[in-house]
Amino acid sequence: MKILIVSQYYYPEPFSVASVAENLVKAGNEVTVLTGLPNYGYYRIMPGYENVKFEIINGVNVHRVKVIPRKGTRLSIIKNYLSFWRNAKKYVKKLDKDFDIVYSVSLSPVISIAPAIKYAKKHKVKHVLHCLDLWPESVIVTGMVKPNGLIYKILLKWSRKLYKNTDKILVSSPSFIDYFKDVIGYNVENCKYVPQLSNEYKIPSHDEVVEYDKTYLNIVYCGNIGRIQLIKELIEAVDLARQTIKIRIYVIGLGSLKDYLLSEIKNLGLDENIIYLGAIQSGTAIKYFQNADALYLGLKDSGIVGKTIPNKLTFYMSQKRPIIAAISGDGREVLKNAKGSIISDCDANSLKDAFIKFDSLTKKEKEELALNNYRFYKENFGAKIIMSKIEHELKQLAK
Repeated sequence: MKILIVSQYYYPEPFSVASVAENLVKAGNEVTVLTGLPNYGYYRIMPGYENVKFEIINGVNVHRVKVIPRKGTRLSIIKNYLSFWRNAKKYVKKLDKDFDIVYSVSLSPVISIAPAIKYAKKHKVKHVLHCLDLWPESVIVTGMVKPNGLIYKILLKWSRKLYKNTDKILVSSPSFIDYFKDVIGYNVENCKYVPQLSNEYKIPSHDEVVEYDKTYLNIVYCGNIGRIQLIKELIEAVDLARQTIKIRIYVIGLGSLKDYLLSEIKNLGLDENIIYLGAIQSGTAIKYFQNADALYLGLKDSGIVGKTIPNKLTFYMSQKRPIIAAISGDGREVLKNAKGSIISDCDANSLKDAFIKFDSLTKKEKEELALNNYRFYKENFGAKIIMSKIEHELKQLAK
């Protein structure tokens, strides 16, 4: 197949769409990607990419359009979204290549799929959307938009129009299907659950992995530092748990609550208990995972987004570590079935109890949790399994 992939984000940004594209190439397909200049997590266009318009990465033809880089402000994020939406729609006019299928990947925002819709309609080919994030639900959870306000109503109308202009939607969490049926009014016969592919990285050598002070319970968190990830609850839980156990959390990432995290570490005297390591790319960050006692996962229990399976969940499983999770919905069910986690409710006291419970486990019990996670990951979320599902769905609709 000749496949056009449209995604606002692509390598070197830390999203798995690049792994999907490269696996499709390995399977014998010709893959072209339309994306933006990398800026996610950098607060600027990544150095060296300022003027890059085209490159070939591991056999994938990558076309890049200019975008306004997202920074820490709401206005910059809106400008970032609109710049890709505008410039990518212009660019697809130049793409006369005879593609068999269009595959778009929707993180935030959903308007990023508009160029895919434009190309598919113009050239009369089918368009498969892989929905990894729901709009406008996601902007409500983050607090950017008030539910039922005017902006929400405008975004809902826009989102409905975009979603309904796809030929099939693959959803990364089963609960998304209810949202498409009840809120979007989409024909859910054209929806199918296909999990998000996790990035797979080279395991660090023995000399590269980080060693910890084993007198502490050492837990690692890697990802966005925001409200949805229950960072405030994490800080409070650590503050409570340290009264009972020796606990230390290593935090990797950036986000809207980074400054709050740093100030609370100072205000509460948590310098020995919460160690902020800054922003580190996932491929490098995993050197902190190997000897950690557990990995932390939090997801705010709010609306349909709080019921999803975050990509971090399966990524953590792939690292063969136990997980301590404050989560509900589909993600909670996955972790329960995997039998490799201590699961808490989404509040500080419950999370504190989870830390203390995990600390009481024997070394053998912790090792068993880690193996259970990895086994469940390989059986349900491994690259071969997910890629076979994605390629099957694309072949069904390809011309």
